[in-house]
Amino acid sequence: MGFSSVTINAVRTGSSLLRIAPYYGTADVSSVQDENLILGLQFRGVGGTRLHTFAIDNLGMSNSMFYAYPKQFGLAEFLDVKSKFVGGWDGAAAPAFGPVEVNVTIGGEVIPFYLYKTDHTNLGAASINEWKVL
Repeated sequence: MGFSSVTINAVRTGSSLLRIAPYYGTADVSSVQDENLILGLQFRGVGGTRLHTFAIDNLGMSNSMFYAYPKQFGLAEFLDVKSKFVGGWDGAAAPAFGPVEVNVTIGGEVIPFYLYKTDHTNLGAASINEWKVL
């Protein structure tokens, strides 16, 4: 006795999100907040989570920091590790608060991302500019 045929139905479980790491870096404060900005950010976090601690240089009056990840990971807060201040990342939706939503195509799949931007430019060198994403 054996099987003469087997049918397997694939169900999307969101496991593709486990491979996606947050994108972060700096860009001009007036950059268009789109897929190209997100995919062009200089650094990556850990796949499958929004949580990350990072320190980057944000020098120049026209540079803001950006942080983006799949919306499915939920909303984030940002902790300035040195001062213990929570906040400062609502610039993307200004004058409203919070991130903006941007669709990003990865591996042929359109994934909604949250994109955050610092409220201010020129936040300083990485040695004094360390953030923890909560």
